[in-house]
Amino acid sequence: MAVVTLVGVYALVTWSRQPPSPVPADAPPTVFSEARAAPLLRHLAADIGSRPQGSSRDAQSAEYLAQRLREIPGLEVQVQDAQGALVGPDRAVAYRVRNILARLPGREPGAAVLISAHYDSHADAPGAGDNAVAVAAAVEVARALAAGPQPRHDILFNLNGGEEYGLVGADAFLQHPWAREVQAVINLDAAGPGGKSLLFRATPDAAGLLKTYASSVPHPFGSVVGEDLFRAQLVPSDTDFRVYRDRGLRVLDSAFIEDGYAYHTPLDTPERVTPGSLQHVGSNTLALARALAEQPPPPSAQAETSIYYDLLGGVMFVYSARTALALAGLSTLGVLGALLVAWRRGGVSPKAVGWGAAVTLAGLLAGLCLPVALALLEAYLFKRPHGWYATPSLAWLGFGTLALVGPLAVASAWVRRAERRGVPGAAQALTLWAGGLLVWALLQGLLVALGAVVAYLACWWLLPGALGLAAACQWPRWRAVLAWVAFLPGALLTAQSGLLLLELFIPVAGRSGPVIPFDPVIALLIAFIVISAALTGLPALLPQRRLGRAALALSLVAVLAAGVLALRSPYTPERPKRVTLTHADEEGQSRLWVDGADFLELEGLLPGLSTSSRHGTAQQHRISEKPTGRQAPSLEVIPAGEGPEGTRRVTLRWHGESGERLSLFIPRKALAGWSLTPPLPTLPEDERTYTIHALMKPDVSWEVTLLLRGAAPVKVQVRELAEGERTPALESARAALPSWVTAGTRIVSLRSLSL
Repeated sequence: MAVVTLVGVYALVTWSRQPPSPVPADAPPTVFSEARAAPLLRHLAADIGSRPQGSSRDAQSAEYLAQRLREIPGLEVQVQDAQGALVGPDRAVAYRVRNILARLPGREPGAAVLISAHYDSHADAPGAGDNAVAVAAAVEVARALAAGPQPRHDILFNLNGGEEYGLVGADAFLQHPWAREVQAVINLDAAGPGGKSLLFRATPDAAGLLKTYASSVPHPFGSVVGEDLFRAQLVPSDTDFRVYRDRGLRVLDSAFIEDGYAYHTPLDTPERVTPGSLQHVGSNTLALARALAEQPPPPSAQAETSIYYDLLGGVMFVYSARTALALAGLSTLGVLGALLVAWRRGGVSPKAVGWGAAVTLAGLLAGLCLPVALALLEAYLFKRPHGWYATPSLAWLGFGTLALVGPLAVASAWVRRAERRGVPGAAQALTLWAGGLLVWALLQGLLVALGAVVAYLACWWLLPGALGLAAACQWPRWRAVLAWVAFLPGALLTAQSGLLLLELFIPVAGRSGPVIPFDPVIALLIAFIVISAALTGLPALLPQRRLGRAALALSLVAVLAAGVLALRSPYTPERPKRVTLTHADEEGQSRLWVDGADFLELEGLLPGLSTSSRHGTAQQHRISEKPTGRQAPSLEVIPAGEGPEGTRRVTLRWHGESGERLSLFIPRKALAGWSLTPPLPTLPEDERTYTIHALMKPDVSWEVTLLLRGAAPVKVQVRELAEGERTPALESARAALPSWVTAGTRIVSLRSLSL
């Protein structure tokens, strides 16, 4: 029954994550059709291909999208060419960007809804999932809206460029007059080309938008757990959501997260997009835009994170943080009430509850430590980390079984002790049940105190568990059945969130950096999923004298899985290792750099890579190479006269190639101001550098005037970067890589300059 239940939960959750069936091209014009939207997706990602900001393909994409939108009757289309700078405390991104804007006029002015999706891509990727799917969906949504009744309020579209360059297209849109009308933003993005589009972030004042989403979309799919991940900076990327949020707009952020192996690689092709994914994001966006434009919800009275999540893709729960706190309090009171009933009717004394909690805690700690220990052994003793990367089922088999061994082994030892003391089997089950609920209540309190939104999961374990325990004390013959029924709600919701996290984080391990192996992180994630089930699931197995044998059997499975993990190659051509090949000219010398994106070594990956050729970290190697053959950065230095209070002005004019990026690394103590808008923030006058990034557009130079302190020359580091470009040396290196490696390429020129 335990195995059948767990397999059933997994199958049900997996089934619920399948996208809807695509709608054919002959569907009514007011309906979203994947078949009608798919040609635009294929044109962007296959015919045009990679579309990095500033390139000719980027301009071609913008022209094509403007043409497609102009073909839709009733749409007002504008091409916005904007420039500006995103300025932070340690860097500035100066930009020139082109956005394709469209407006579907409403019956009443004000309260416009904005649908935003970026059309540019990473330099090394065709960008089918990131983000041609969302762009194709937005255009088809515009067509379906224009074919229907006129909305009450305007619906705007921002198909923006420069997202990959630093979210600059969204910043540029906010300069446009239309931006002043926006009351709600639907942002569409992707971290992979597959599955459903997940609603994973909302601004604190977007409770009304979330409720409208829950009541209007045909295929709800969302999880507030994403809020915790971004707050903890566990996701190594961001979206235009941040720009809109920082400017005070109410925003919902949705993205595809499945098949992150293809994200920002040449594998992100139209063929990789799951059938139905385009239908899912399009149908939901169309329904949500119609609902928001017809009846825009007022801003929330209080800015607080809302709790939202779907149940098996059929219903969406949305409630406030105050309601979540009330539910946490209610579930805690329910546990206390159930413990009282267990004492009075079930004979479970407070001392027994304490023993049950102690056994549960010991099992929890063992269930967490054993998988992490295996992960560390694989990474450091066997030196074979990431064996699960291309085969995630091995992670479940190895780490998941060990996570179960801990509570099973501890419970088995306690059962034997209880039997020697003459404690009946039914009393053992009630004791462990009561102790597990008490531990869950304590964990819930800890999560609430930390402000973690994932605390909502505890209610789904505690409330059914408390009701089940109280009922089992009233009707002891039905104890096992009641325990299984109480187990299912928490198991379903936890499995949903857990599988989403693993779907995201296992591919992220391939670009997590060389600092630590990702094995312990994956082991902990799986262990938490399994342990949460074990906390209240074990009582359903009692009385059971074979828990020790089950723990031993699972230990043997884990040992076998560990052996497979150590022997298994972590990569396949479909789920490859990521590296970056850089051909660099630096102060008269030329080198080929090879950087790995994960913890695994690069030895033997290319001829010339050996222990003696390491440089910096364990993941970066250099091979002597001929010069790139590219000209040094064409950077004019023009003295521009004296400035105020002992400063001087220097103008820099850059003539690079389209799509190239210039970076200036300037000592903060020397930098007093600039000609960019907005102005330079107040900087500490220390030895650290401030970075200014600029992007070259076709046939247009870029210039900036700097205000420098003092008359002494200022040493500035200059870097010119061309991502996605290749030299013969880079082509040769790419050809020599194994089939299970995917490589990004870039050409870099580095030099020093005195200003």
